[in-house]
Amino acid sequence: MSPLTELVWNASEDLWPHRAEFDAVVCAGDFHGMCLGAVIAAALDKPLMLVCRDREVPTQSLITTIGECRPDGRYLYVDDWFWGGASLRNVFAYMNQSARSPVVATYECNTRAYKETADGQYAP
Repeated sequence: MSPLTELVWNASEDLWPHRAEFDAVVCAGDFHGMCLGAVIAAALDKPLMLVCRDREVPTQSLITTIGECRPDGRYLYVDDWFWGGASLRNVFAYMNQSARSPVVATYECNTRAYKETADGQYAP
């Protein structure tokens, strides 16, 4: 089994019991986030939100959704690793700009760690 296939298989197994706790999957628009987020969302039959930031223009962002991602929805943030935390911090910072973030949990694929967030706030 390829490493990506194994990560997705494990994620599907780990997240299936939690699927009623979130309405959509959100990830950063980088290579790992998009790959993992897309296949996990598809495996769980959930919409996907990609959050991309333009480092050259800090006030510009791009959000792409596949499926219906509502502002009042509950989101699961997924990525491969959180050890650097830049992608995670950027997504939470963007989603916390106007109100409390709708991210209710995170899932780190390589460690298989599912963690509920404290009132939508990221705390390293």
